Formats: sequence, structure tokens, C-alpha cells
Amino acid sequence: MHKRGQFYLIAALVIIGILVGLTTVYNSTKTSREDLTVFDISSALQFEGLQVVTSGIFYDLTDEEILAQLQSLINASAQQNPNHDFLGIYGNETTLFIWAFTTPNTGSISVTIGSEPIIISETESTHGLIETIERPEEGIIVVEIDEEKYVFDLHPDQKLYLIIKKERGEETFIATPRSNNPKLGQENAF
Repeated sequence: MHKRGQFYLIAALVIIGILVGLTTVYNSTKTSREDLTVFDISSALQFEGLQVVTSGIFYDLTDEEILAQLQSLINASAQQNPNHDFLGIYGNETTLFIWAFTTPNTGSISVTIGSEPIIISETESTHGLIETIERPEEGIIVVEIDEEKYVFDLHPDQKLYLIIKKERGEETFIATPRSNNPKLGQENAF
């Protein structure tokens, strides 16, 4: 008699388990893989750009010649990656050169060094040198892309800053130089 009760008890538990399994709701979301190409391009361009700057200093090139080589490098990358936007800041001890290669409908891009923002792009495409400004002694560079601020230190020994933006669907991927100021945070990893 006890075995018969055990059988009904086990059968009831199995039936309850099946019913619970059938009525359980599964929540799931689909996410697209993160597009890492913008970071790969960024690190390659940063390396190549620093090689251009270093060789320019070694061969005693003028800032205009170094800037022309940097613009040529970025222009070639912009042609190979037409859906990317490129912003570069190159400088020496006294001057900063800001240039951009952007696509139409890039959105709002501005650079603030000191107090006055420099508007790079709102809706039109931009290719080449945007602005030449006097380099401040120390400070920070604030790059605002579509109302998102990216802040990093302006060091006298750092001569090249490259920012790359790519939009894919509803997502935006941005590669910026790493901030060395702990107060500014490390979310802008290059």
C-alpha cells in the first residue's frame, strides 16, 4: 500500500514540474556584437600618427609639413572607412591644429580648449584643417559629440589626439585618447 502512495506522489510531482516548466516565462533580449573596428582603427591610426610626428621631429620638418602628412594619413583612413568620422588635434609647444574628416549628418561635434568652443560639424561634411589656435600652458580638452562630453588632459609632451566616431544603426561607437587625470575618469579608454 505504501508503494502505491509513493507512485501517486511521484506522479503528482512530475505533473506539477511539467506544468511549471510549461508556464514559465523566459525573458531574453537580442544584442548586437560590439563593433570593435573603430577601436582597431583608432589604435592603428594613433600608432601611425605618432610615427609621423616622431619622424617629422627627427627629420626637422615644419609643423605644416607634419600636419600635411597627418591629414594625408587620416584622409586615407577616412576614404577606406567612409562611415567613420575622424577628429584630430596636433600641436607643438605654442600652437594647436584641429582638423576633421566627417560625413554628412554627423551630428554636433565641438572642441573646447580654454573657454571658447570650436564648432566642428552640425550637419555638413568637413574635410581638412578647421582651426589653428594658441596652445594653452596646461588644461583640458573637452570634445563634445552629440551632447556627450569626452574630457582629457592637455599635456605639453603629448602632441597628437585622435577621436574616431562610427554609427551603426542606433548605436554610436567612439574611440578617444585615455584620460590621465583620475578626477576625469577612465571611461574614455582609447
